[in-house]
Amino acid sequence: MVRQLRRFSAILALAAVLMAPAASFAGTDIDRVGEQGQSPPMVDALVLRPVGFLMLVASAGIFLPAAAITAAVRPADLDVPYDILIRGPVRYVFVDPLGSH
Repeated sequence: MVRQLRRFSAILALAAVLMAPAASFAGTDIDRVGEQGQSPPMVDALVLRPVGFLMLVASAGIFLPAAAITAAVRPADLDVPYDILIRGPVRYVFVDPLGSH
C-alpha cells in the first residue's frame, strides 16, 4: 500500500513538473481570464460559486472561535472577524453578479 502511494505521488509530481512549462506557453494571464479580468459566467456558476460556498461554510466554522477570542480581548472590534469571515464570503457567493469574479 505504501509503495503504491509513493508511486502515485511520484507520477503526480512528474506530471506537474512536465506540465508547468506548458502553462507558461499558453499565453493566458490568470488575472485576465475573460473580458476586463472577469471569468465567463458558466465558470463562475459551475466552479467558483460552489467553491465559494464551501469556503463560506469553512469560514463560518472558523468565525465562532475567532469571535469568542475577539470578544474576550477587544469587544469593540467584533465586527472585524464578521466582515472578513462572514460578510465577504456571503457577498462573493450570493450577492455579486455572475461573471464578476
